[in-house]
Amino acid sequence: MDGFQQWARAYNVAPLNSPKRACELIGCGHDFLYQLVKAKKLTIKKLGAKSVITGEEIYGLVRGLPASGHPI
Repeated sequence: MDGFQQWARAYNVAPLNSPKRACELIGCGHDFLYQLVKAKKLTIKKLGAKSVITGEEIYGLVRGLPASGHPI
């Protein structure tokens, strides 16, 4: 099992997540989530009228965060 699969299982991460769920997983608010999208650190995809963010993309963002004390 790779790192993503272990993380997804541990945090009950779906393949496709709502922006609200992405905020919960990242630990940020709605406004900051959309700042990450604007900065091209996350991509929102559309599934019909629904906005979704892949679990793999959230994992990639979390894995790429700098050590504490260093802002994004």
